Amino acid sequence: MINNINFENINRSNNKVSIDAIRYTGSRFLFFLVLLLTFNIIACKKIVDVPPPVNTITSTDVFENEATATSAVMGIYSNLIASSGISFGTGTITRYAGLSADELKYFYSDDISQFESNSLQSNNGMLSNELWSPAYSAIYRANAVIEGLNASGAISDSVKKQLTGEAKFLRSFCYFYLTNLFGDVPLVSSTAWKTTATLNRSPKADIYKFIISDLLDAQHSLATNYSLSKNERTRVNKWAATALLARVYLFKKDWLNAEMQSSALIENTNDFSLQTDLNQVFLKNSKESIWQAMVYNQWPYAPSEANDFIPYSSSDNPMFYITDQLLNAFEVGDERRSKWIDSTMYDDGNAITTYYYPFKYKIKEGAKDNIEEYYSVLRLAEQYLIRAEARSHQNNQAGAISDLNVIRNRAGLADLSTSLSQAQVLAAIAQERRIELFSEWGHRWFDLERTDAANTILSLVKGNEWQETDQLYPIPFSELQKAPALTQNPGYQ
Repeated sequence: MINNINFENINRSNNKVSIDAIRYTGSRFLFFLVLLLTFNIIACKKIVDVPPPVNTITSTDVFENEATATSAVMGIYSNLIASSGISFGTGTITRYAGLSADELKYFYSDDISQFESNSLQSNNGMLSNELWSPAYSAIYRANAVIEGLNASGAISDSVKKQLTGEAKFLRSFCYFYLTNLFGDVPLVSSTAWKTTATLNRSPKADIYKFIISDLLDAQHSLATNYSLSKNERTRVNKWAATALLARVYLFKKDWLNAEMQSSALIENTNDFSLQTDLNQVFLKNSKESIWQAMVYNQWPYAPSEANDFIPYSSSDNPMFYITDQLLNAFEVGDERRSKWIDSTMYDDGNAITTYYYPFKYKIKEGAKDNIEEYYSVLRLAEQYLIRAEARSHQNNQAGAISDLNVIRNRAGLADLSTSLSQAQVLAAIAQERRIELFSEWGHRWFDLERTDAANTILSLVKGNEWQETDQLYPIPFSELQKAPALTQNPGYQ
């Protein structure tokens, strides 16, 4: 057993812990990782005021004190979703899934281009470094927290309940994206390295079952308000668990439960409401937000996604820009087109080209001590669209149309006819999801797959570049090398 570790000797490069590391580093890794949970002290203090852990601390000590236990949980947030730069929770899913679908194009030509051309190679470093490894690192951290809290006798039941709920939510959040990006994935639910060393891929249905169990537990364990984060919407609570549950039930085609969960949020008008001004939707602590990632008071003082999308000037090229297919999908008069998309005119020396780029976040580089935008992870508009789809599938077309009209009216569009058929309502829902949720967390990519529309739509958009097996990303080659039990997705052998 490791009794003491000096935090000053821990290199930040070790923050990325892939599942192969879990399998091969042995029992000492457990104690190292538990300590690493509390490493990013500055980040943690910005999310919640807790005393920083001392430089030398035993693994047992982490869960013998409520402040350090809280700091351990905050470490999961800060390394997963609140860290600066582009990573799993700060823009990677939006940009890569957007390229894979029909939302975004990439200005340059490098490994990122493989996502756009649907020609991903399993040795593409982005798969492991920005998607797989950060997610499994967060999952393992969450497992360590859950086990440590369960074994602790020094932490009050109320604090233990809250922190366990947060860890379970964050674990389920990671699994949702892993299984929708890669399909069947290893289900790691403990820190027992001898067990995880032999894990193969679990069916997607089992992953969803695990996610739902975690979220139901979290829903009953978490706070019902935002008081723990001083009324900033940066720590998950019961409503974040409810929002993700609604989405998972939708993906599972459990229409009744999807409607029940989304309705609970929509009906909570004390805490949530749609912003009438589209320019205010993505401001920090917007009442439309259910969960946001805090932006640190350090450069660029803005969401990493905004810094990634917005060009440096009105005459510079954007790194990522919107496809003609998406641009032409907006109805005439849709205010989302004018307020959530901007353009630049770029002169390459031969011609001037107009490029359109996502402009939901307005600030590329903000001001120190005056952060204006947080990164929205879950928001209320999605819940209206979830409920509309669930209602339509339960033959409540009037209720579905009513929910769609709420979203359309906010965008300046007229009501849909009440005489629409179910097929027409579902088509209208797909349209509204495409427009309302564009360039957000891979919604379009996942929607095409879950509604069996990917082959029909993307084969037309991408031609011979598209193959049916492209609907899943390849398992990273580095994982296959170090974990013989893993198998590769079809189409990538």
